[in-house]
Amino acid sequence: MINEDSTQKNEVSKVYEIGYLLLPILNEDGILVEVSKIKDILEKNKGMFLSEGLPEMKTLNYSMTKTISGKNQKFETAYFGWIKFEADSDSLVEIKEELDKQENVLRYLLIKTVKEDTFVATNNNKKSKPAKFSFDKKEKEEKKEEIEETTQEDKKELDETIDELVIE
Repeated sequence: MINEDSTQKNEVSKVYEIGYLLLPILNEDGILVEVSKIKDILEKNKGMFLSEGLPEMKTLNYSMTKTISGKNQKFETAYFGWIKFEADSDSLVEIKEELDKQENVLRYLLIKTVKEDTFVATNNNKKSKPAKFSFDKKEKEEKKEEIEETTQEDKKELDETIDELVIE
């Protein structure tokens, strides 16, 4: 027999992800405390954890300002982490309000996503690898060149395939 309450919850429950930047002035213990606070916020609002990426120090593409003790401070680096979770859409307002109150969170992004891991295709769609997001400008330029090369190769392959199919 299926419990009607659990069936209703699954219909309303959706998958979300929080990407967050923690202040670079935190020590290792401080980082763990802040991640625990974020998880507590989710648990308190009936969120169910699916996966997470532990915070890693990243160089930001642009400086971000945060008011700390009444003074604006600029940051060029931050600890980037993420948590994927399942929750009712009704609880998102409370989650957002509580995240806004977190003093050591430089910035965060809360998005709707899918339960499965997200993969991107590599050259010629032969293999897939997890999506990678970067804050490094040099790496962005390298990826852009790689995409342009792949696009040119794909166009060439497409032209060859069309030539083979055309009857003269």
